[in-house]
Amino acid sequence: MAEQVGADTYGSRFSRVGGFPDVLGAMPATLIPREITTPGPGALRALLVSAGNPVLSVPDAGAMRGALEQLELMVSIDLYVTETNRHADYILPATSFLEREDLPLATLAFARTPYVQWTEAVVEPAGEARQEWEIIEAISRRLGIVPNSDRRARALGRLGVRITPRRMIDGLLRTGRYGDGFGLRRTGARLSLKTVAAQRSGIKLDDELPVGVLRRKVRHGDGRVHLDPPAIAGEVRRLLADGAVPADPAFPVRLIGLRELRSHNSWMHNAPKLMNAARSHAARVHPEDAETVGVADGGRLRIVSKDGTIEVDVRVTDELSPGVVAVPHGWGHHGGWQVANAAGGANVNVLAGSAPEDLEPLAGMAFLNGIRVRLEAVVPVAAADGAAPVRAPLPA
Repeated sequence: MAEQVGADTYGSRFSRVGGFPDVLGAMPATLIPREITTPGPGALRALLVSAGNPVLSVPDAGAMRGALEQLELMVSIDLYVTETNRHADYILPATSFLEREDLPLATLAFARTPYVQWTEAVVEPAGEARQEWEIIEAISRRLGIVPNSDRRARALGRLGVRITPRRMIDGLLRTGRYGDGFGLRRTGARLSLKTVAAQRSGIKLDDELPVGVLRRKVRHGDGRVHLDPPAIAGEVRRLLADGAVPADPAFPVRLIGLRELRSHNSWMHNAPKLMNAARSHAARVHPEDAETVGVADGGRLRIVSKDGTIEVDVRVTDELSPGVVAVPHGWGHHGGWQVANAAGGANVNVLAGSAPEDLEPLAGMAFLNGIRVRLEAVVPVAAADGAAPVRAPLPA
């Protein structure tokens, strides 16, 4: 898909700060504050955020908050007032999943049985809410821009042909393997958007996924999988030459991330049915580390890195290796959402580094795993009757 829309790029341009290459047309989000506050040609002066929350999702929330206040214009498309868009000049309301039609494009590729499904909107949009593509299209047209990432669609747009997602999906269905070819194909599934929409539970396309297709999927001109692209091979050689980073006794523990069920991303913390009274933000710690620090299950822990400090509750479990602490991400809300704010917790990304030298050089990604930290007991909560720390399993 990236190839079709001309977004299959790497290193076609580089960031002003740090000189990091673009990856699929995108630049490192961690550098947003510095791209705003660093003066000079190309400084970021306006920002449109669609359903994102970088104040919670990238390192150094304080720098991000301060930088957003320096923008000349910030526009957000969202359902909530979040930690990020509370700094916006305009928050444009998007539709919920019940107020728009939908094709589950992001999950279709993961299905074991090939199928396709289309659903229409269930209710009318509330107030002035619009679909994201409608908002972006309206803004683009006011700016004199033809709004589409596909080069062919942009060309049609210049001719006055409006390429809506509905029209684009219909075209993809009809020209695909199971499509009707706009009436030219007389055998097979003969799909169009009309035939798919008529079956609300979806249409099964085949009994199983096709096999033996890898050669047709490889995008390199020689038809082979390239296991040693020059950029990656060069980085591996550099890391091998540098050798292992020596241990730091001031930060003897490694921090890793954790995604819990019913807590996939930050916005899910504002759904009451997902946030029952038993839910809390807790670091997972191995019994040996808990004993060393002097904290038991149910206690409170301070986690310190070279870049920041957070305090969270403790859940002791032997399903984690000694010397490793796991902390779920997406907590620590201070936006306009009441349920999420009341949930408490801390923003684990405060512990990650945001300086250019702390980022992964091939793509400018922040290191959110393997961060060196130390643990300090805030509330020990001694185990009952002097027993060993509770070895609780990780919750479902």
